[in-house]
Amino acid sequence: MIRILALVLALNSYGVEPSQLVGFAAAVDDLPPGKQALFLALAWTETDFRPDAVSHAGAMGILQLMPSDDYTPDEAHDPEVAVGLARTELARWRAQCGPDWYLAAWNAGFRRCCQGWYIEKRAHTKPDGWFQCEPEHRSFQEKVERRRRIVSRWLSLDWPIADCFDNDGQPWPVAVLPGQSRKAQENANRAGLTCGPE
Repeated sequence: MIRILALVLALNSYGVEPSQLVGFAAAVDDLPPGKQALFLALAWTETDFRPDAVSHAGAMGILQLMPSDDYTPDEAHDPEVAVGLARTELARWRAQCGPDWYLAAWNAGFRRCCQGWYIEKRAHTKPDGWFQCEPEHRSFQEKVERRRRIVSRWLSLDWPIADCFDNDGQPWPVAVLPGQSRKAQENANRAGLTCGPE
């Protein structure tokens, strides 16, 4: 779990308090390796790892779960619980939309993207008759996929971990990623951490 947390803290550019991200890192660490990169990329793209994020459409938490009868707002805002909820939702959407559309559907809203609820004049149809998502939803999917490849590469490397501490002297691991050490240092500082030499 330390490597996942170190990576999240290195990418956390909004300065989220590290203790708020421990549960998320633990839940992601419990996923199969291929899913780890997906969930890290999704949280990075959706909210930049902010557990308290709420979108204009009402999506909540670190993974931007839409309101549902299946869970409470508190569960959607709990980073650790959100991973399990999002995993269930993504599996359902992937089964319905296929691997080429499920992340765009996540971003647009399942029915709007997979069931063609867009206004016809703005949509393009696939050969099977489904409407494609709007360009911004496709670009969201492309961004998540691009970040997933980056995160996968980072997870496969043996990068150093900086010695960082919060104001109470609590140690926190922060990844020193290839070509990203200055950015990681800035992100750690935003989160209230002080880092020593690598």
